[in-house]
Amino acid sequence: MINKNLLWLLPVALIIAALFCFQNNAAENISSSGIVTTAGEWFGFSETVENKYQQITVIDSTKKVMAVYQVDLASGAIKVCAVRKLTYDMEIENLNTQKPLPREIRQLLESQ
Repeated sequence: MINKNLLWLLPVALIIAALFCFQNNAAENISSSGIVTTAGEWFGFSETVENKYQQITVIDSTKKVMAVYQVDLASGAIKVCAVRKLTYDMEIENLNTQKPLPREIRQLLESQ
């Protein structure tokens, strides 16, 4: 049962979803995994995690920002997990945890 104190979230979530899905009339079919929708410069991905919550990732390619939300399946509560500007992430040249490292791959390709 949905917590009555959180009922105000439902119309807000529906408005956000409608704006997100129908902006620029570029909405695609909603799926349980993969691209949920594209709307101009926005891309959304959705995944149900452990049958507890839906995790939604939204990427604004113009602003180069990613936001991750979790929607509790039982209560409908929406939680903002992270918002991050990706500009500097894409400047990282080497952040692998396992070999081959990017520079090793580049050296291998350059030597061929």
